[in-house]
Amino acid sequence: MKVFSMAKPLFIGAIIWFFSSLTQLHAVIFYSTADPNYNTTAPTDTSLANSGWQWVGYWGSFQGAPIDAHHFLAANHVGGSVGDLFTFQGVAYTTVRTFGDSASDLRIWEVREAFPTWAPLYRASTEVGRTLMVFGRGVTRGAEVRTTVAVTGAPANSLAGWQWANSDGKLRWGQNTVVGTFTHATFGEQLAATFDKTGGSNECHLGTGDSSGPLFINDGAGWKLAGVAGLVDSGFSTTSGGATFNAAIFDKRGLYIGTTLQSGPSALPSAFYATRVSVRTTWIDSVLATPLTATVTLGNLGQTYNGSSHLVAVTTNPVGLFFSVTYDGAATAPTNAGSYSVFATVTSPGYTGSASGTLTIAKALQTISFGALAPATAGDPAFALSATATSGLPVTYTSSNTAVATITGSTVTIVAPGTTTITADQAGSANYYGASSVNQTLTVNPAPPGSAASDVPLDSALTISLFALLLFVTGSSHLRKSTRRTT
Repeated sequence: MKVFSMAKPLFIGAIIWFFSSLTQLHAVIFYSTADPNYNTTAPTDTSLANSGWQWVGYWGSFQGAPIDAHHFLAANHVGGSVGDLFTFQGVAYTTVRTFGDSASDLRIWEVREAFPTWAPLYRASTEVGRTLMVFGRGVTRGAEVRTTVAVTGAPANSLAGWQWANSDGKLRWGQNTVVGTFTHATFGEQLAATFDKTGGSNECHLGTGDSSGPLFINDGAGWKLAGVAGLVDSGFSTTSGGATFNAAIFDKRGLYIGTTLQSGPSALPSAFYATRVSVRTTWIDSVLATPLTATVTLGNLGQTYNGSSHLVAVTTNPVGLFFSVTYDGAATAPTNAGSYSVFATVTSPGYTGSASGTLTIAKALQTISFGALAPATAGDPAFALSATATSGLPVTYTSSNTAVATITGSTVTIVAPGTTTITADQAGSANYYGASSVNQTLTVNPAPPGSAASDVPLDSALTISLFALLLFVTGSSHLRKSTRRTT
């Protein structure tokens, strides 16, 4: 096993989650080149075919890799929230549940939709000495770092590496070799890879922003997910106790870590570290074995008729799953008052879960609007009543005194002077309760003297006239008879 000297490990991902930032620190640092376009597309070498590029997804400003149809693996310390989106092969997937590992920096996220492909896990304990592929979106190579103190094998002004520079928004891949393992108090067991100047053209280091980058190893049966990047050596200085800086250092000799001058018979490369997957496969498998069973809860099962469709409320856990609902077996939500059997079932791929209940739509209340009636006069023509019900249903009327007024439908006919109570009713329907009756008093005043309504009816006047004429004729005849004398 290759020996490595570890400086102070540094998080290479921000602890704070900036989901809206799309131009955070990006790219892997190479020994051989500072070309910003180097290794920014999938490798074309046949020996690197399917070496992980196809399994890298975007988790906010960081990375993650799908490990089955509904889960991806990421670093715990980069954060995230349920409901955030994971972008994989150009498609956004919604996170619905998460599982953190208490023994490492690994976190598994569950997504609602199904991934079309995912990375197999590296399960053997044979990582040390194997070539790795790693992917990152961290800082690029910046200004040279040169020593100011001469030590054996590294004279003053020796090139030791490069400081971290700016970001350019590009995903890159690089290669390295696993040189050993160590256990971090918080991050758990780590795979270590050193930044060697003899590592070849793809030899890479990581920097801030590369956290959660997946690391792949070929075990002879194909490339498999072996680690998740999280730490890197940091805290270098060119003077004892001087200001520190972060850099990709391929030889620490002649530099200080704190007040300790680094020296040795051979180059001392700095390293980056990735949380080891093989020792956490039992935990990972337990999470992946968790049934994708959703809890479905129905709500708003008691409603009141309002003329519109009545939908029940459906919530799922995990949140945000797709579902379908039927009402008495039909997909259309009911409108009318009554009781309906409701069945909701999850339709998101890979999930099962359902719930049933009864939707009760109560009849609606209604009221009648019936204004006061103006006094009428005997002889007035018939008139219409205009009460309305809030339900829009027709109103019926009755008169308490038909000797004063009668009602046909909504038409009032005046009969004679007096008072009567007119009652407006609405009996209700299948969707409405009956309304409370509303009463209004109708007063019918006598017609004024001399009016047509106050005169003797025509048939009576004719009788009197004929009677008077008869008396007149009879009287005249008697008078003539009585004035005749016998002479």
